[in-house]
Amino acid sequence: MKFANSKDELIYINVSGQLFITTPQVLNNFPNSLLGNKKKRDQIQKINGELYFNRHPKVFESILNFYRYGILEQPSQVNQLIFVNDIRFYGLFDEALEVGTKGLHFREKYLSSCKTDNNRRKAHNQKNWQTYIWNVLECTDSSLFAQTFSFFSLFVIILSTVVFCMETMPIYKGNELSNENIIMKNTLLYLERFCIAFFTAESITRFFTSPNKLSFIKNISNIIDIISILPFYITLILNDNETVSAYVLRTLRLTRVFRIFKLSRYSSEMTVLGITIKESFLELRVFLLFIFVGVLIFSSAVYIAEDGDPETHFSSIPDAFWWSIVTLTTVGYGDVYPKSQTGKLVGAFCAITSILVVAIPVPIIVNNFTQNYQFLKPVSKYWEILQQKKSMNFEGFSRDISLNISQDKG
Repeated sequence: MKFANSKDELIYINVSGQLFITTPQVLNNFPNSLLGNKKKRDQIQKINGELYFNRHPKVFESILNFYRYGILEQPSQVNQLIFVNDIRFYGLFDEALEVGTKGLHFREKYLSSCKTDNNRRKAHNQKNWQTYIWNVLECTDSSLFAQTFSFFSLFVIILSTVVFCMETMPIYKGNELSNENIIMKNTLLYLERFCIAFFTAESITRFFTSPNKLSFIKNISNIIDIISILPFYITLILNDNETVSAYVLRTLRLTRVFRIFKLSRYSSEMTVLGITIKESFLELRVFLLFIFVGVLIFSSAVYIAEDGDPETHFSSIPDAFWWSIVTLTTVGYGDVYPKSQTGKLVGAFCAITSILVVAIPVPIIVNNFTQNYQFLKPVSKYWEILQQKKSMNFEGFSRDISLNISQDKG
């Protein structure tokens, strides 16, 4: 069967035995794709006038709707990896990213970081040694040395966190310490300085070897690195200044806890958590609004209900804020509570309301986390396998489209 180049032309597409019919006008909505480009389309082998693809028919149904309506949704019973691979196969990956397909945005974050050649192309104008150092620092799987360095960085991050926690132990405070405690305290100090020196050298090296300095400065993980380092140097300067209060120094030391967020550079799971919080900003805002309104209402109600009771814990409305917050968040410490019958009635309503306050936004946030974690799994679990299959001409990755179905027929 031979098609005529007319406006009434129909294109028959056979995807693993399931037939789809469309027109060139629909496919031309994405002219750079495999089916939208006439030259690419003509290179595809036909059987009885039908374009044949040995791909997933459910995914192609979504892709055909994408050609028609510009809306792309992943079928519910199709694996994320298969879905993304088929989109790449049909040459629609960039177009899918533009319309905001959720799973693709998340997956692209990992596939385009260091496991592809995109970042290496960005460093084309750098010297070879700069590119190598950047890959070692940023791309943990670029070489054996990069993997070794990432493990060492992870060790230093954990070490600095342990030192930060141990320094707060009472046995290392005060002027009268035993010799063993003095030795241990000095050891912790030297370990802290070693960690700071390592983090400082790493951040400076990252900056000078970065292909894009402006993007480096704007990157949230790099900002966290700087925040975790600066307090050490500020404390060294302020220690000699007697006008600075001890509270300010303790506050600066507290910011060292931000170092734990450096783990997100080596932990995809922590990145999932950050992305989930960002995507759930609207739900979190609604949750905080519910809490704010509930605190005002129930703090006022319990104050009025307990007013006049000599044994009340609530001497004012602001004094009742703490009780309202711990009750609305279903924590309920029990350190303060209403004592009158009317106050207990208000507390009962507050406890019942707290169930609704938590039940409305939390499932949405949990669902966002679950989806993002599922999007992550194909990247972390199957990447090495896919790289091996790519060398064996595995379908769906950046290779020239040439379907040889004669082997299937044989």
